[in-house]
Amino acid sequence: MLLASLLGISIAAKTPRVGPLIIPRPKQSKWTGAEWILPAKVTIVIGSPPLDRVAAEAIQREIVAYGGQKPLIQMQPPRHGPFIGIGEAAQTAWMRRALGKNVSNVPPSPEGYWIDASEGRVLIAGRTSKATLGGAESLCQIIHASGSSLSIPIGRIRDWPTLGWRGVHLFLGNRALHFHKKLIVNILNRFKINHLVLECEEIKWDAIGDAAPDWAMTKADLKEEVAFARSHGITVVPLLNSIGHMNWLLKNKRFGDLAEDPKTKAVVSPSNPRTYKLIKAIYAEALPIFQTPVLHIGADEVSLGSRYPFKSASRYPLASDLFVSQVQTLNRMLRGQGVRTAMWADMLYSKQESPGNSGAPTTEQAVAIRKGIPKKTILFEWRYRPEGAPERLAILKNAGFKRVVGATWLRWPAIQANSKALAENGFAGLLSTTWVGYNSQEKNIYSHESDFSAMVVVAEESWNGGTIPLDQLGYGPAVVLRKAYALPMPKP
Repeated sequence: MLLASLLGISIAAKTPRVGPLIIPRPKQSKWTGAEWILPAKVTIVIGSPPLDRVAAEAIQREIVAYGGQKPLIQMQPPRHGPFIGIGEAAQTAWMRRALGKNVSNVPPSPEGYWIDASEGRVLIAGRTSKATLGGAESLCQIIHASGSSLSIPIGRIRDWPTLGWRGVHLFLGNRALHFHKKLIVNILNRFKINHLVLECEEIKWDAIGDAAPDWAMTKADLKEEVAFARSHGITVVPLLNSIGHMNWLLKNKRFGDLAEDPKTKAVVSPSNPRTYKLIKAIYAEALPIFQTPVLHIGADEVSLGSRYPFKSASRYPLASDLFVSQVQTLNRMLRGQGVRTAMWADMLYSKQESPGNSGAPTTEQAVAIRKGIPKKTILFEWRYRPEGAPERLAILKNAGFKRVVGATWLRWPAIQANSKALAENGFAGLLSTTWVGYNSQEKNIYSHESDFSAMVVVAEESWNGGTIPLDQLGYGPAVVLRKAYALPMPKP
């Protein structure tokens, strides 16, 4: 706050939006009211990290989309003439020189960035290359047509996220690759989403053979999507249901005997020695593709509509006994590969503790589950009610869990409330879920627009810790989504 006062920068997070529209809203900004009219030819100067080039290409695309000439990208500033500079002060010598005394204005956050837009020059300096990309995406949003020319408002931005983990959940399919690439470039990067959770059971895994549906994504396409996301600064987390919601596997005749309850075929049973052998084989195919330090095992709604336990009841008489055993076994399997376990959190509560999506049959069993789950597990606390779930976060915190990601869906008040509660508890961040059918394809963004426009609200509120009143967004999320998604993909 003192630095903001010294710089004369306004704090916009708790006040109506001022200045040009940038999503998510920057923490600090100051605008002169003047604009730099871009010349016909402008140079973009970058540092050496690959993400600096991604950032430059985003600006390049924006200028071309508004009818401007495609800027030249180079690695040293021109001796004379205008330019847009992109780089990290810590490792880019020309950026340090250009910033001068303003080098201290780059926020210490890993995604903190500083923009200084003046007549004839724009500097975008990030603490990391991911932060620099975020700054470039902010600049993209304020480039606009001014008569027959293009303009950039003159001013300064100092910005960083409140929640460091900001993600989107998607399914896969044989029509998903191009659609997801476009989402990554036009939505996730543009609005500073930094994680992508891919639900990947229905892939053409060698281990399951004909259990994969006809529309399943190939491993080659999955590898290409993961590589594309990572090259654009997105951390990819695989979600592979390994306890409940196993219909994708158990509906196949070859695997039906692995069900804990033969009537529902929704949960796998540890009583069959083939169960963990098969799961281990699928993990062995998935982990090299994702090269991930985290795998999400699902583990939600395990006792919903199924007899749980049933086959294993002699060994595990209570649902809590069976559930803890399954999670611990999978955790050991992943830990042996250097991978951390993530899971949904609904089985850690009873309905007596928290009405709604709470799966433990009794409070005593909920307590036993919380004690039995390894404390390094990343918990995804999904809660779609408009008021959020501060009481559930308190339960997890008191149980010793430190890495918690909230998960929301369509309700904007829930997005804001959960963002605020997560920030106040010092938890990781927020996930935007999409439940639009297992076969992910471009038509879904039009037929289920509210699922995707909610991503814009998640980006806004998670970046700002739930401090933006919904009546002060200053934009319609659906309109923003349509405009951003319509941008042309950068040409290779």
